[in-house]
Amino acid sequence: MLTKYQIFISSTYQDLRDEREQVIKAILEMGHIPVGMEMFSAADDAQWNIIKRQIDQSDYYLVLVANRYGSTSDTGISYTEQEYDYALQQLVPTIGFILDPSALWPSDRNEVSPKLDAFKEKLKKKLVSFWKSADDLPGKVVIALSKLMTERPRPGWVRGSEVPTVDVLNEMSRLSKENAELREELAKHSEDDHITEVITSLEKRTLSKEIPELNISLLSFFRVVARALTVEIDITAVFKTFKSAITSNMNPFVLNGNLEPFEQPDILKEAVSEWLKDLVLFDLVTSRTEVIQEDTENRAIKLLLGDRQYKWWQLTSFGKKTFVNMYITQELDS
Repeated sequence: MLTKYQIFISSTYQDLRDEREQVIKAILEMGHIPVGMEMFSAADDAQWNIIKRQIDQSDYYLVLVANRYGSTSDTGISYTEQEYDYALQQLVPTIGFILDPSALWPSDRNEVSPKLDAFKEKLKKKLVSFWKSADDLPGKVVIALSKLMTERPRPGWVRGSEVPTVDVLNEMSRLSKENAELREELAKHSEDDHITEVITSLEKRTLSKEIPELNISLLSFFRVVARALTVEIDITAVFKTFKSAITSNMNPFVLNGNLEPFEQPDILKEAVSEWLKDLVLFDLVTSRTEVIQEDTENRAIKLLLGDRQYKWWQLTSFGKKTFVNMYITQELDS
């Protein structure tokens, strides 16, 4: 669809009549819609309300300033400056075209006005371009507006015949929904494939590296401790959970008949810490270290004991999904 932008043109009128015509012509040649107050009658509404309504409906605001401040309202501010301020308030993208100080300009179109100087300084804080004559304006308007339209695209206007019908919009909505569902399904399959790969890798890694008597896989370790890791727990809790499973009467693991390593907590705790680190590498588990200062007034004890560090372990989001996948698979198999 070919979008046409409505551009509000603001300026003092009598002294810039020729210049406004050049700006209007340039905008029309760009294929857009120029809007200025000379095109409207006051009708039954107050003039200012009409101006505001036109600015609200415009996509861009262009102000042309030479060497006159223009007529003012009861507030003492010119209508041109009021229009500019209103456009800023409404977040309409603005661009100012200020007469270059070195330009030759008729003396009867000059006035000394501190308010004009202040207005020009205000314009310079936003996007501005300087011009020297009416013939100089079209090129500058086209370049500046084209850049502004690229950087800050607006809704614009389109021909009614180019607007999609209700049937087309409904079909687009259906296709969009279908596309989203397919993407979701594809993502789910990709995640399921990744879970399968991780489970296979965990099954290949045995725990006999740390404890030769323990002839089970890292997958079995994960299966035992995962439920406890759905909340944050410390290494001692992980150790107790695993040891309980190892030494229970319903022991599902092959221990080669030797329970001696599991009667030495330090050995098993060290091994459990290594296995948890392995699970971190697979993004199944995450850890958080908490530093707790000794609660004592005795400085010597503080220096001796130092700050205590606690490490907390918990399943990641992916770890929870993997555990649920294993649990469901196990239920189906049984």
